[in-house]
Amino acid sequence: MDRNILNTFMTIMTIEAKIPLRRRVFDRFPEFEKLRVGQSFVVPDDVANHFVLNNARRSAEAQLMGRRFATRKVDGGRRVWRIQ
Repeated sequence: MDRNILNTFMTIMTIEAKIPLRRRVFDRFPEFEKLRVGQSFVVPDDVANHFVLNNARRSAEAQLMGRRFATRKVDGGRRVWRIQ
């Protein structure tokens, strides 16, 4: 990287502290946090595609350590189950 570009970038950056990180998965799919083992919900196809939902599932597993989720294609969308 060009040193001038790096210096310019570094002078415009502001380092901040105590800025809360938004819990994005739960903003879009709050059901992840509410599910008990054996419960499920359907996300309609027009709300989330397969890749978005699987990314949300993996993020939920990471944020809710010890909980596991499975997703499967069903008529009209994707069903999400809490399996652990």
